[in-house]
Amino acid sequence: MLLANDKRVSGISAGTWLLILGELLCWGIYGTYEQDPRLMVLGWAGVAISLFILTRVAAQVRSLQRDTALVMITDDDVR
Repeated sequence: MLLANDKRVSGISAGTWLLILGELLCWGIYGTYEQDPRLMVLGWAGVAISLFILTRVAAQVRSLQRDTALVMITDDDVR
């Protein structure tokens, strides 16, 4: 389960969220074109949430890469 204050975003596939982003972007554009407020809210809120999740996934990947690099540097220093 993803919580707003949880530091880990385990179980989330970035590819899945990119597909969701694309689909909801289409609904947002279509809703804006048709002037349908329900579709606009669905689409644009979904785009914002998808971007938020993708940002968190990217931040987690960067953090893990930094931690791995730090462990590798520390291991080399010990030997």
